[in-house]
Amino acid sequence: MPIANAWVFTETKFKADEFLANTHNLYRLVSQRPYTSKKNPNESGVTLTLLITKDETEYGVDKKMDWNVTTMF
Repeated sequence: MPIANAWVFTETKFKADEFLANTHNLYRLVSQRPYTSKKNPNESGVTLTLLITKDETEYGVDKKMDWNVTTMF
């Protein structure tokens, strides 16, 4: 029987330092748009869409994996 409401115990971690090292912190600006928080309208800023221009991540040789160059985030 699966655990009910397992999402409560689930956590996703992003390895930012490793990501920045592998991409050499090099990105191309694709677009930008204004941002305003829905919870607090006084919080505003800019949302950026960036394109990864370099990726030196070792994905291994046992599986064919796409690399992240030209991926937008």
